[in-house]
Amino acid sequence: MCQPYAAFVQKEILKPLQLQFTYTDYRATLAGRIPTGYSVPYNQLRRPLEPRRPTQALAASVGVYATTDDTCRFAASQCGSTTLLSDRTKQLAYRTQASIATGLDSGVTFGLGFRVKRIGKTTLFGHDGHLGGHSSATFFEPRAGLAVSIAANAQDAPVMQMMHGIWGALYWFDENIASSKDTLSVRA
Repeated sequence: MCQPYAAFVQKEILKPLQLQFTYTDYRATLAGRIPTGYSVPYNQLRRPLEPRRPTQALAASVGVYATTDDTCRFAASQCGSTTLLSDRTKQLAYRTQASIATGLDSGVTFGLGFRVKRIGKTTLFGHDGHLGGHSSATFFEPRAGLAVSIAANAQDAPVMQMMHGIWGALYWFDENIASSKDTLSVRA
């Protein structure tokens, strides 16, 4: 049975995961809760960008609004839980399906719906993106059950470099404090 995108996402994803602060597209009630997005610097100034508008037909691609708490909760649902996806479906989703060989994104690989990212010895899965003065990245490591989400309100915020730094710090602590019983292992 066909149903509207927003209704499907609400029923099949947002409600089961209790994502209370995730929306499938912009709506007027979000106006005061979304930070102003800023442009890249021009003449050493960042300019605020126009207020958000509904993305309508592009909502599935660029319209989702969520807090970092909710994006981490979504990512964590990929780590051991079968609330959304069976283990077999996750295996298929995490397998490299496409690799970009040339251009700006040369070397980027994708599974089904997730970007596949190697940092050190570990493979992470997630997504990053930029739209209208905002940048974000959320990546998770399913075996360790860890997720990291970053959101920024500047078009050129280095969210992937931040992501590398956070995961790098987690790995450093894991490798250098491995003898402690209180260590949270990021390697399964």
